Amino acid sequence: MRFSRETSQTKMPRPDYESEEHLTEEAKVAYLLAEVWSATPSKLPKFYKCDWALVIKTNIKALLEIKCRDIMPDQYDTVILSADKWTYLINIDRALGVPALFCVRFADKSIRYIRPSHQKGFLVKLGGRIDRQDWQDVEPVVHIPVDQMRIVKY
Repeated sequence: MRFSRETSQTKMPRPDYESEEHLTEEAKVAYLLAEVWSATPSKLPKFYKCDWALVIKTNIKALLEIKCRDIMPDQYDTVILSADKWTYLINIDRALGVPALFCVRFADKSIRYIRPSHQKGFLVKLGGRIDRQDWQDVEPVVHIPVDQMRIVKY
């Protein structure tokens, strides 16, 4: 089913699709990564395009975009991320000299990550969610090969 702007767009603000459960799961990942990498997790304000910072003293050592997926790591060859977020992670990494990482926790509780600023040539397609009937959920997305993501050992 296709959605047009004319029939789906309203003057009301977009819904917030992040549930408390989603945010709690994301926080568990941030705290686990902070423990593994000997840092303190810090939730970033909503207007940032990444979710967490890992901090040592007051120095930011990494910025994290975290996704929790209900799929196994071998279910698909790639995971997707909004091209806008991917570009943001690349730009903030290069501008600040702080690693900006895309992290995914899969259904088997494994966590993998990749540093977008060190990657090139990934497929970009039109994609996203169509189950919410929100035309703004379909956008350019980057297909990140799961086998190119590093596994976090914990």
